[in-house]
Parts: sequence; structure tokens; C-alpha cells
Amino acid sequence: MNRSDDVTISGYETATFYCMAVSDDSTVIKYSWYFGHSSQPLVVDNRSHHFGDTRLSVDTQFDDDGGAGRAGMYRCVADNGYSSDAADFQLTVTNGRFIVT
Repeated sequence: MNRSDDVTISGYETATFYCMAVSDDSTVIKYSWYFGHSSQPLVVDNRSHHFGDTRLSVDTQFDDDGGAGRAGMYRCVADNGYSSDAADFQLTVTNGRFIVT
């Protein structure tokens, strides 16, 4: 699976992750995104999480903590019904004097 690099942002910015899997033309790839060690996929809420299948944007501009609560590991899982693959990403948020990962 191809994936983007880990991302470091300042508080109140947007981080974007990309992943892409390749499969046979006759199978559709479904992408799911996860935060931390959750087994529940992230849900599109049009405020802080924006999806585009192979893309996840994490918008921290409305967070009281500047995005510190969204720092950590994100996972993209690509599944075509026969097999799956996953890629992990790290979001680091810097807010002036401290760094949260």
C-alpha cells in the first residue's frame, strides 16, 4: 500500500493523510480510517474529519485545545472483500511550547 508521510502541524491547522491500494479491476476497494486503537471507524462529521476514500483530513481549527486531542496514530485500512492491507500514520501537534504525539 502506498501512503503519505507522518504529519506535524501547529495547533488549529489541518492535517491530511493519503493511502492507496491497488487491486484487480473487478474488485472495489473500500477504505476505512481509524484513530488510536479504536476498532470503530472514524465517521464523517464535516467539521473535523473529511474523507475522500484514499484521503483523510483532520481539521483542528475548531478544537479548544488546538488539536492536541487529535494527535496520535491514525490507520487506513483498504479491503477488497478478499484481502486487506493497513497503513499507520502519526499526527503530531505543536502548540508553541509543547509537542503532542
